[in-house]
Parts: sequence; structure tokens; C-alpha cells
Amino acid sequence: MLNRLWPTRLETPHFELGSSFAEGLRALRLFGEVREETDEKEGHSARVDTSQYSVALYEGQGRIKAVWYDDRIGRWSNKTKGKKLGLYLQRFTKSGTWNQTLDNGFMVFWHNEEDERVLVYGLHRDVIRINDLASYEDA
Repeated sequence: MLNRLWPTRLETPHFELGSSFAEGLRALRLFGEVREETDEKEGHSARVDTSQYSVALYEGQGRIKAVWYDDRIGRWSNKTKGKKLGLYLQRFTKSGTWNQTLDNGFMVFWHNEEDERVLVYGLHRDVIRINDLASYEDA
């Protein structure tokens, strides 16, 4: 219960960007019923909703190109939301550093050029999407 109020660790599943979408889909099924969709803009995606969080995977070239989290931990204050955001930045750091590049009042963008990743934080809905910018054309 304390982690829900003051997050010290993430309880959501971790899906590595660039890994196999098929393997990610199999792992996602361990957490609940998967809803799969395909649309022109986002391509193929898969989502699970639990009582504590929702998580979605987005596919590109057979790999996980983005992960979206609607994570309820730390929603009590801006300070605890910031703590949660820091935990997600840490989770998706391989070796580079994150720089906040834009805050448009709706979303805050964090870029990690070395790791080729962008984290987008939705301020009003407290959701996080991590996008992989790496190219997998040779994969």
C-alpha cells in the first residue's frame, strides 16, 4: 500500500523496446485478457487492463516500438507523480541520459539520444509512453 502512495518501485511489467513483439504479446497474456487492434496510424497494438494499471505494446517491423502505461501509483501529488516518472526514466535507460525537451502544457517530452528513446508524459491523464527511435530495417 505504501508504494501506491509513495512509489519506490514499479509494479508494472517491463517490456524491452526493440524486443520481439510476438514474445511481448505472449508475456502480456500473463497479466490478463489481451485486446489487440490494428489501425492505420498506430499499426498493430495489444493492451491489458488490470485493477492496478493498464499497459499497451505497439508493434513496428515485428518489434516493440513503444510501450504505454496507465499506472495508478503515485497519483496523489505532483511530487509523487515526479517520483514515478523518475522510476520510468530509470527503467528505460540503457546508458544515455534523459533531457526534458518540451512541455506544451499537456505533455512533457524527455529525449535520450544515446539510447534512441523518447518518453512522453501526459500531464492531465498521468500516462506514460516510451517510444523507440532505433531503426530495425536490417533485423
